[in-house]
Amino acid sequence: MDEEKSLLTVEEVAHSLHCAESTVTKRLRAGMLPGFKIGKVWRIKRDEFDAWCIERSGLSRGDRPRSVIRKYARYRSSPDFAKTG
Repeated sequence: MDEEKSLLTVEEVAHSLHCAESTVTKRLRAGMLPGFKIGKVWRIKRDEFDAWCIERSGLSRGDRPRSVIRKYARYRSSPDFAKTG
């Protein structure tokens, strides 16, 4: 996978978490979300964000209920997600 395609923006993360971009930025600054800055712009590695979401769900990969798996699969196949990849 191309490195650029594996990076998410604050806007994309905010959209997937259903919160404001300012909330994502605050959590990035506080170290509550995995991410790094390139100049003045925050970027989040897609695989680290995926792992963070799974960790925050309180479920291991093998224990995830089907509803969570289906919801995540729908998100990964959505047009908004496809724009980044």
